[in-house]
Amino acid sequence: GIQGRSTTPLTVRCVRLKQHRLRARQVKTAIIEVFDGIKWVRAEEIQPLTELGGGVWQTLPGAQGSMWRIAARPFPGGFGVGFSEVEFFRDPTCTGLPIQANWPNVAPIASGVSSAREIGEETGYTAHFQTMGQSGFAFEGNAFDGDFGSFWCDLNLLKESPWTGWVGMDMTTQVTDVKCVKFAPVPVISLQPEWAELQGWDGELWVSQMSVVTKPTLVVVAPFPSFAGWQRRPSPTRSMWRIENSDPVDWWEVLEAEFYENADCSREPLKGWNAIGSARSVASEVGDGGHLLPANAFDGRLSTRWASWCPPTGCVPGQAWVGLNFERPQVVRCIRIFQSGRYERQSRTIALSTWLGDRWETQAHFSGLGGNSWNMRPSGPDTQWRLTYIERAMEECYELPKRPVYNRSWGLTELVFYADDDCTVELKGEPIASGSWEDTAGDDDKAALQYSPHKALDGDLATFWSATCRSSPASPRASCLAGEEWVGIDMGRTNGGVPIEVRCVKMQQSRALQRQCCDPASSLRLDRWNGSDWAPAIWRHIHEDSSKTPLLIDASFTTVGRCPSIAEKLTGKVDGGNPGVWEQRVRRQSDTCEIPMSGSIKLLTDRLCIKHPLCEEARFGQFQADCCPMDSATSLSRCCCGIPRWNIFEDQWELGIDRKPLEPYPVVGLEFVIIRLVTVTPWTGLLFVMIVFSLGTAPKPRRRRACLRRFWNALCAPVRKWMESDSLNAAILRFLLKAQPGEPVYISVLKRLSVFCGGFLLGGMILFIFIAWIAAIVIARAMMTVSYIMKAAKSKYNPKKKSEKKRLMLVLALPFSPESSGIQVPNVSEIMSSLVTSMILAMTNLVRAITDAILLRFAFMNLGAVDISVSPADIVMYVPQLPLDLGWLTSKVYELLAFVGWFYTQLLTIVFEGIPRCEGPVLTFSGMMLVCITVVLLRFLNSDYIGLLTSAKAVTTKTRPMFQKMIFVSITLGFQAGVFMFMQMVMLLFSRSLSLLFGFSASSLFKETEGWNCPYEGEYAAVIIGRIFLLSTGGLALGMTFLCANGHFLGTSKGMGELPSKIGFDLSGLVDPKGRIFRSEAALAMLPTSFGLWFDSWNVRAFLIEERAAVYADQLNYPTWCEDCQTYHIPYRDIMKATAMQLSLAWQLMPFIGPIIGKLAESANNPPLFYAGTKLKCFLAAPNLEKVRAERQKKPDSKTAAKYNMAFLVAYAKDRGVPIAQRFFGIGMYIVVLYFTYIIDLKNVRTKAVEMFQYLVSFAFVAGYLEFTIPPLLLILVAAAFAMIAKKQKSQEKGSTTNKYKATQDMIQESPVREPSVLPLMGQVMHGVAWGGAMSLYCRVEWTGMSKNNIWLMSTACGIMGGWFIVLMALFFEYLPGSRMCANVFFMIYSVGLAMFCGQFAGLAYSFAVKVVIAVGAGIIIMYSTGICFRPPLVDIHGERGDSAVLPLVTSFRALGGPFGIFAGVFAGFMPYDLIQEELGEYYGFMASCCLAFIVGLVYAFGTVTVGKQKAGKVAIITGTVIALVVGFLFHWFIGAALGSLIASIVGSIMERRMMKQVDKQNLEEPKFTKSKVMASQALHDAAAEPDTDHKMFPTYVRAETPTRTRGGEEPLPLESGEYSGRSLPQQLAVGDARDSGRGDLVAMAQDDPFAAPLQKSSPPAKGRRKRYGLGATASSLVAPQGSPNFTLGEKHWEKSLPTSAGEDFLDLSDPALDVAGSTARAQRLEQVKRGRAAGLDHPHAAGQAELAKRRDKKAQGSTSNQRLQDYAANHAEQAVNQVARAAANSVVG
Repeated sequence: GIQGRSTTPLTVRCVRLKQHRLRARQVKTAIIEVFDGIKWVRAEEIQPLTELGGGVWQTLPGAQGSMWRIAARPFPGGFGVGFSEVEFFRDPTCTGLPIQANWPNVAPIASGVSSAREIGEETGYTAHFQTMGQSGFAFEGNAFDGDFGSFWCDLNLLKESPWTGWVGMDMTTQVTDVKCVKFAPVPVISLQPEWAELQGWDGELWVSQMSVVTKPTLVVVAPFPSFAGWQRRPSPTRSMWRIENSDPVDWWEVLEAEFYENADCSREPLKGWNAIGSARSVASEVGDGGHLLPANAFDGRLSTRWASWCPPTGCVPGQAWVGLNFERPQVVRCIRIFQSGRYERQSRTIALSTWLGDRWETQAHFSGLGGNSWNMRPSGPDTQWRLTYIERAMEECYELPKRPVYNRSWGLTELVFYADDDCTVELKGEPIASGSWEDTAGDDDKAALQYSPHKALDGDLATFWSATCRSSPASPRASCLAGEEWVGIDMGRTNGGVPIEVRCVKMQQSRALQRQCCDPASSLRLDRWNGSDWAPAIWRHIHEDSSKTPLLIDASFTTVGRCPSIAEKLTGKVDGGNPGVWEQRVRRQSDTCEIPMSGSIKLLTDRLCIKHPLCEEARFGQFQADCCPMDSATSLSRCCCGIPRWNIFEDQWELGIDRKPLEPYPVVGLEFVIIRLVTVTPWTGLLFVMIVFSLGTAPKPRRRRACLRRFWNALCAPVRKWMESDSLNAAILRFLLKAQPGEPVYISVLKRLSVFCGGFLLGGMILFIFIAWIAAIVIARAMMTVSYIMKAAKSKYNPKKKSEKKRLMLVLALPFSPESSGIQVPNVSEIMSSLVTSMILAMTNLVRAITDAILLRFAFMNLGAVDISVSPADIVMYVPQLPLDLGWLTSKVYELLAFVGWFYTQLLTIVFEGIPRCEGPVLTFSGMMLVCITVVLLRFLNSDYIGLLTSAKAVTTKTRPMFQKMIFVSITLGFQAGVFMFMQMVMLLFSRSLSLLFGFSASSLFKETEGWNCPYEGEYAAVIIGRIFLLSTGGLALGMTFLCANGHFLGTSKGMGELPSKIGFDLSGLVDPKGRIFRSEAALAMLPTSFGLWFDSWNVRAFLIEERAAVYADQLNYPTWCEDCQTYHIPYRDIMKATAMQLSLAWQLMPFIGPIIGKLAESANNPPLFYAGTKLKCFLAAPNLEKVRAERQKKPDSKTAAKYNMAFLVAYAKDRGVPIAQRFFGIGMYIVVLYFTYIIDLKNVRTKAVEMFQYLVSFAFVAGYLEFTIPPLLLILVAAAFAMIAKKQKSQEKGSTTNKYKATQDMIQESPVREPSVLPLMGQVMHGVAWGGAMSLYCRVEWTGMSKNNIWLMSTACGIMGGWFIVLMALFFEYLPGSRMCANVFFMIYSVGLAMFCGQFAGLAYSFAVKVVIAVGAGIIIMYSTGICFRPPLVDIHGERGDSAVLPLVTSFRALGGPFGIFAGVFAGFMPYDLIQEELGEYYGFMASCCLAFIVGLVYAFGTVTVGKQKAGKVAIITGTVIALVVGFLFHWFIGAALGSLIASIVGSIMERRMMKQVDKQNLEEPKFTKSKVMASQALHDAAAEPDTDHKMFPTYVRAETPTRTRGGEEPLPLESGEYSGRSLPQQLAVGDARDSGRGDLVAMAQDDPFAAPLQKSSPPAKGRRKRYGLGATASSLVAPQGSPNFTLGEKHWEKSLPTSAGEDFLDLSDPALDVAGSTARAQRLEQVKRGRAAGLDHPHAAGQAELAKRRDKKAQGSTSNQRLQDYAANHAEQAVNQVARAAANSVVG
């Protein structure tokens, strides 16, 4: 109190009071007392002081309206109340200036003040220490300082209840009326008020229900004051809007939120006065006391976020909220929210609330929200679609790194939605998702969206979306729950809210290798937004029968998440860091899309799931075998079946108002027509039978002239006569219609009833049989197009005519000489060509094996013997990477098989105008199809299409020039493959039709089948007729097919049909001489044939192997004469193989195991495993063995015996070992395929499939090399061994060197014409490839910006220059005298330099040690090859140099061989270099690339030279190369190579055709034969002395013989010409021997030179004349034709017949001048041979022609006394020599 200082009483009207800041030291109420002198009494002037505060001065009692406060109560369990800021306004809208706290007039007041330390100790909140310090206080003035960082606080330290804290203003004398208050509670949840209101001082009390200044009352309450940010009270209705959690959350994080005034969120978002939110305890680093945190949700940045505070147990619904204060009424109709991606920090359901003035009211609930993506609500139906996680994929992908043992989150690399069933109309929109995995909140948008759903729709396979799956950065172990994780698309804003239906989803699930992601899902579901919530996508299936309830099909996909294949990984389709694969699902692939179908499903499709692309893509075949139908009894089928025009979903129908199909089936369709026909036609058949019965059994009228007798004669008599005939049909009908003597009546009745029933049934079927037969004839006529290739393949040159045989040899550039008895050794070009051919054959064998694996796997799946979850596609995808990519080929096989089924199904649905609904028409149609296919198959088997095509290919190979042969063989193989594939597909259709037979048994034959929805009446009769029709035709088809397959009708005129006349062949040689239609001896011939076993008396005879080979050869003019069989015939092996292929088709008719046996028949006969018999003589021939055995001596020494044994072993390996090995590997491939396709299942597919293809690749390549490469190599060894034996025996021949005539002839024979050496070409290519390859690898490393094409071209140019440089230097040193040493030194230095260049440039990317190794290896190869390839020519003892081996490489077409080889070698080494290194590794890849470059370069160079020997080859090579270069640069090198090869072949073929026309114009008719033989007496004398001498070796002037046969009996001249096969025309003409004459150029030469004549061979002389003239059995010669001088070309050398006197036909044999002239000519020729060899010339007449004409034989001048005879002989000798020289010169020019 206060005590006055005087006696004057004190009057107290006002009290200013400042209590302690703590409530414990305060009083709430006080009274003013005055001392009346005795006691303290209450002062009446001052009312009691109530609601006192503390910690600040308070003036009491104040006037009414002088004090205003905001009073608040804390939450239950709260520690007090506090306000960061409070503002009082005089206007009710809080829009003016707030009342300012100006001391002393306006001062803050409060209920109490707490210290900062007390607040921290009580609440645990310490953020205020930064602004207040630990010793500071939360003064009341902090609530009015405009700083959110400071606050006023009053703690309820006494724990009173109820308890109220307040803060306000004391305006002393400034009485005012506060109508609005704005406040911001302290952002500490334990200090937030639960209730608050604005109170004014009425002079005595704090009141809130009335104005303290004026009347009436003004309610100023502050409900729901707990928040962050500014709020005001009173606030207008709908001036504040907020979103609040409706699901319990740990805490709620909102990155962004937007409020819109329009319903579709299409305009600009609304901007509020300030953001508000539920309170939370902010971190110490957050400024402004956390009041500005709600603004983070509305700042337009995804890198900031607002997070609510929630207790440890989480926020209950409605506890966390955030919104906007608009300060004025506002309507919010649409919101967009971007929540956190973490599941525990987002609310899947939210509420939108607005302020109603005194409370918050919920306006809407929005569900189905996600996180880390924009979610718009409300959203129209079908504007949002999502893919929902159901189940995790448990399959472990062994091709990928092993994933962690714990579960990881689900993720998607890419996701695309389509609006159509074909997946072509892509939909665009905003990505939405359930959330995404977050490591931490980043500082920018990129970090916040690291795994957001935008990554799944950005088109970038390097990024991916990852679900949260309740994982966290601390623990990446995921727990993905079904239906909780999803990702999708929102099209509400992009398409204006128009509903769009998603019908296809294409996705790539992520298999990223991060620790938290990703594991794929095996089961997903497509959901749609129905306008209020997510629901599974459902489509209605409407039955054609409107009485049935529609089916609801949801979009559940339970077979996704497959592993990437090896092919996808090797081809780069799978990223190593994120190895996902594309998967596509349409609504027909839903797991629940199972529709009841009619029984026609068996006819329309194949039941196996893997036979249908959509079913296979959906992987239904991994869990069940059958899809179409799934159950044969109910015909329940999956919607993925490949059935066209199958209306499954409601939107596919044209519906009426009642949502029922308008026209579910045609009113009058094919089914209706068939039903009506079957209803009528059986009665027609019955009527016909009854008429026949009546006419056939009607008795003959007795009266001859009666009208009835005439009627009987006209109608009944013909029927009776036919019935009495001997035909089989008449006999059967007579037996059934007429009663036999003594036959019971009931038997007769039964027989006649059977006839009537048969007529009834046949009447119902006859029309359909006729239609099927017409269709079969049309198909057979279409197959007749194959006949054109057969006619075109026929050779125009008949080998039995000598003139045409010569033309053929001219066309093929073959010699005319008879076959040599030696062994023909292949040259280097042939060996190189065999390598390429072997590679192609190996690839073909591998493709065939892969195709067999597919078919056999299908067969095993039909048997149910293998794991159905592993389809043939799963096995084929493990095909190893080869130089030739076969993936496209296997895919084409699948596409082809699918196309056939698709085409057939399309045709069937078009014919029936949709899916067949009635069983009867379907059975009838199946029967018709069986009839049609059976007729076609019988035509095919009996006409021997495959055999004829095989023969055509064999004839084309032997009778066409190179380019024509390539084209014709390709076309023939294409036709053969096409026909075989067509028939194979026909067999598939046959088996499909036959499958309907298994739908009913004998007991159910007349029962109705459930599952058919036939809308037409009267179907029962059609069903019965159709069943009987199908049964009868099926049995007949099987029986007839297997009769034809056994060869019972082969070769008969009825069986072959019109094919012989169509192709113009006379196949009468195949017709049975007895004229039988059915060949009974062919019984069961298919059994041994199926196993590759052949016997003369069984299947060789049954299938007419010998006859077909001979007849086809005769009709096609096959030119190869078989010495063993002494006839022309197609190789028996080819005929057997063709027979097995046709037999394979027949076997495939047998259900289940048919394909297995059919493929065995193909493999066991390629080549045939075993043959026992004597008919096919050449089949087991061993020519090399016979030749070696012929050289065997009776008593050889040990060395000779060893040589013989070695030669015998090599010959045995060639003739016996290679065929055995071919059979082993051929049947081995089939066994491998059969075994592995049977044992492979889901567990071992990755190991066994790879193992199978490893075996197949090995077997295929070994078989290829056994066919083409190993035989010529063994032939070289055989020839070498044979030569050693022959040389030994030749040296032991008695007197072999005493005969000077034979010695001279041997010297001439041992001087053959040799082609230029291939070694310089080899050296040029190796040098050029080394230069170009090193340069390409250098540019690859150094010039990374240059394209591969440019690098290759530049490197090729470098290589070509390097190759020409070494060639020109070698040529220079050849012509430089004495340069042998210089050349060796230069080549050594050059090779070392090139090796160093290769090491430095090619090894640029490697270490120094590797560079040294490369340089050393290159040096060894280059130095060795240089020394061998560029060896200078030898110099003989006379100083004359031999022929140059390098010069032809510069002066002929061979000059292109080197550049082309370098061109190809650099390409082969550089272009696939990266791929080879990736497969084989760095060092092995380098070596493999080098080897590939050298091999390809050499093969291409040798091929160029070989092809370029002919003019057509030169032009074709140049044309093809230019086109390949141009097209390769403009488009692609593969396209360029293919197009260049095609055009080159066409150009070459055209030029060959022109050459053939020129040959056809030449006159090559037979010459006129002489009537006597002329031979020198010396030769006869020597022949008498040496009877073993071969007389045709003697050099004579005239050797002729009298023919013993007419022209018609001439012996054919074989095609093979052993000694000079393969030599070019000029080379053979350069030899003076007759064996090298007779070429095409010689024909042209004969027109200009009267002394030249073509080679002709006469028939052997009669036995008597041969003995009379002393000639051996082999003596023969050719003479000039009639009308030309008697200049003949002998078999061994050029000869001149001496002129005779007038009247004499020929020179007298007794003339001694012949001996003189003969010895002179022989001596001169011997000298020419020696001089020619010394000069390096091979032709015996090419050197010394002038000296030969001048010489005279001195021995001839002194050996006779008759000078006249000497002059006569000398003159004629000189003439003979001159004419010989002239002929030789002409031959060289030619």
